[in-house]
Amino acid sequence: MIDRYALPELRKIFSEQRKLELWLRIELLALEALRDAGVVPVEDFERIRGAVGEVDARRAHEIEKESQHDIIAFLRS
Repeated sequence: MIDRYALPELRKIFSEQRKLELWLRIELLALEALRDAGVVPVEDFERIRGAVGEVDARRAHEIEKESQHDIIAFLRS
């Protein structure tokens, strides 16, 4: 999105930070479904969910410069 044409609300919705937050939410929901299906043990689910912190878009951007891959950057950040 070109900044000068975007309203502040749209910039926030379409920001890199928001994208990564949504990716994390989707990953956690998928993990929850796997837990509910008995594929992932409850203890593992709780451990993973507890270990997940805030998404850091700046850190992900730094990692992406090195890795040349947005998913790798997301996973490592």
